[in-house]
Amino acid sequence: MQNIILFVQGHILLSVAVLAVLGLLVIIEWIQLKRGADQLSPAAATQRLNRTDALVIDIRSTDLFRGGHIINAVSLPTVNEDSIKKLNAFKSRLLIIADSAGTESPRAAGIILRAGFKATILKGGMRAWKEVGMPVLKN
Repeated sequence: MQNIILFVQGHILLSVAVLAVLGLLVIIEWIQLKRGADQLSPAAATQRLNRTDALVIDIRSTDLFRGGHIINAVSLPTVNEDSIKKLNAFKSRLLIIADSAGTESPRAAGIILRAGFKATILKGGMRAWKEVGMPVLKN
């Protein structure tokens, strides 16, 4: 313990910087937990799709969607306040948001959640879906 105290006293700026970074990481994680959608693994998403009336919303480009998508998925390559009006028929259903690798889905899910829909994210996106051997439909 004395070594830690001596180190902090000798390296004040470094110690403050480390504490600031740690504090920012905690704040970022807390914000994501408070505003973000839940994430489902491909296996959990499959269970929801099979046991409930959940629906996959694929937010990848139209070309990527045609190259292989989850069965019965709806393509919505642009997610904004205007485009989600197309989803009004699905307002009572859980929407599982899928992208290429799970990096774009949080932003899209946030917009969809704020519009009053129930939404979750496919963890790892289509990359994870394909890696575990889940089926895809090609157009």
